[in-house]
Amino acid sequence: MKCPRCHHDVRQEDHFCPYCGYDLKKSAKITPFQYPLFPLLLIVFLVVVLPIASSIYSTVNILQDDLGNAATFSIKPVEESKTRTKLYSFDSIASFKKNVSNADVFLEPINNYTTALNSQYQTQFDAQASFVIYSDYDVHINLVEKAHLSNNEFLTINRSYDRKQDDEITTSYTKSHLSHFDELTLKDEREKISTFVPVQTYDALVNKLLKQKDVFEDKKDKIGHYGIGAYNKDASLVIYQDGEYYKSTLRVMTNGNHSLKR
Repeated sequence: MKCPRCHHDVRQEDHFCPYCGYDLKKSAKITPFQYPLFPLLLIVFLVVVLPIASSIYSTVNILQDDLGNAATFSIKPVEESKTRTKLYSFDSIASFKKNVSNADVFLEPINNYTTALNSQYQTQFDAQASFVIYSDYDVHINLVEKAHLSNNEFLTINRSYDRKQDDEITTSYTKSHLSHFDELTLKDEREKISTFVPVQTYDALVNKLLKQKDVFEDKKDKIGHYGIGAYNKDASLVIYQDGEYYKSTLRVMTNGNHSLKR
């Protein structure tokens, strides 16, 4: 070996250079940061980065292939099947339309339903939907129709149905920016509410809610996430805290064969 200072030949076992006195053992100590970085970085890349990148690339390709297959997918009539698997799911009307060749068969009834709601309530509904397609060609659709009746009134119709005649509708009416308990019973909206909720259902809920007045007055500054309210089998009228104000939501669920055309 050679001395780092004077470059004379020295023996491996020498502690000091016999020519210049340089501490050879000190120079032999190498801190971790003195190792060449390129080989270390190369090892990290090969062992850590490359497998992760490969996994991400494969996942992206799988997703792209899935959507590519869906782009040529046509929904056929429902088949009888004891077992089924989920083939595809789409979280918007736009993605369903883009990837399913005969999507219009399922979207036209939704458009007609939205138009009918606009006419019935003399307002503008915004439709959003998600779709799940199964191996037996059943299609489950979750449709949400939402409308602003006024600055602080909202009407939401959530319709969940499939091609086998299962159909569930949940109608929710919410009024916000309220301060007093009497307002929260929605008594001033009774006539309006009767256009989309059976009035007897509403009246029964109000009678139950009136019994909660003392609870409201006692807890109105600390009403939790679930609120307080009145409940029937398929209906509820619940008070929620809304900042310094409150809001009430009247919700009614119905089931039956009132399905959209499949």
